[in-house]
Amino acid sequence: MRGWNVGGISAAQHYANGVAAGMESLSQFGEAGVIDNAAVMAYVAAHPLDESSATSALKMINEEYWATNVSLFNFIEAWINWRRTGYPELTPITAPNQFSPGAIPRRIPYQSSESSNNPDNYATAVSRLSNGDTFTSRVWWDVN
Repeated sequence: MRGWNVGGISAAQHYANGVAAGMESLSQFGEAGVIDNAAVMAYVAAHPLDESSATSALKMINEEYWATNVSLFNFIEAWINWRRTGYPELTPITAPNQFSPGAIPRRIPYQSSESSNNPDNYATAVSRLSNGDTFTSRVWWDVN
């Protein structure tokens, strides 16, 4: 969608290939994860990439990417891509004993030893964070 196409294949075809590959990758979990090829192709055909706007397309691409990563238990990659793109649009919750009540974590705080092993640079880095060394502070590139 951003013109970085490879091999003369359209963004829609890359999207379709990625969705199909994501669904087919579930087979690594054994027979229970195998999705019939006809079902994969039917899903792909019924959910083509919406190229009416870059925003719509990027939303679809990143939501499918998130779903694939979550399905494959690659939660850290799903979280990292969500922070980068803002998709899917998640709703924060508050749960008992939650470490970031009402907010989805934006970063992982520094290790506790960092402040004693590297106090000057730790203080400088933390001063640049919006809420200090917390799960909810945004790093410099996090604008979503």
